[in-house]
Amino acid sequence: MKILITNDDGVYASGINILYETLKDHHQVTVVAPTEEKSTTGHSLGGINHPIRVHQMKENFYAVSGHPADCVLMGLGHFCQGRDRPDLVLSGINRGGNLGQDIYYSGTVAGAREGVFHGVKGMAVSLAIELGQAKEHYNDEYKKTANLVKELLAKNILNHLNEMELYNLNTPPLMSYKGIKWATLGHRFYSEDIMERVDSRNRPYFWTGSSYIDHNKKEASDCSYIEEGFATLSKIILGKNVDNPESFNLDIDLK
Repeated sequence: MKILITNDDGVYASGINILYETLKDHHQVTVVAPTEEKSTTGHSLGGINHPIRVHQMKENFYAVSGHPADCVLMGLGHFCQGRDRPDLVLSGINRGGNLGQDIYYSGTVAGAREGVFHGVKGMAVSLAIELGQAKEHYNDEYKKTANLVKELLAKNILNHLNEMELYNLNTPPLMSYKGIKWATLGHRFYSEDIMERVDSRNRPYFWTGSSYIDHNKKEASDCSYIEEGFATLSKIILGKNVDNPESFNLDIDLK
């Protein structure tokens, strides 16, 4: 399989490098990832307003001065043109979960979604690890998550994706792996705290660093399963039409 890998933690992050090392002997892998961290940037395209700079780190491994969606566009339109067009855009492994409405903030999910926009199957992969946990544990968790991705691909999980669909995979700390579940999206609750500070010139500035509070207890959701120790796989359908309230009169006279 031809795989384009990106992420939002940056090209030097452990997650993407361990994913690459796990898959490169089994698949034709190209890595195109941001030069620096682009977490929570959502579906941004920095290349519209700023030039994109590229640094080749090694064969089929590139650092790009853009966001995850820029990286995927560079991969599809430049590095993987023609016969090397990928079968899959794989985004991750993200440090921290992307659960519930996180998918709208997540640069990780945006990377996979950008591939789907261009007719390439997509999967976002995140490790829902506590960010305060000792860093020496991260790599073992990334390796287990990368092996789970490898096994899912071996099971031909991508055959169950239709047009304009992608997978969102989240894993809990996997030292005591309970299994993997199909999951719906839950909802996470974040604070509305605004942190105000004063700089050295006595001018105020602010951080919108919302902190996680809890999640709804919806059964069979990604949030609930992760809390119970299961990995979750959710199918996200893009551009899905919903029923409109046809009984509501939309006639508006602007004269």
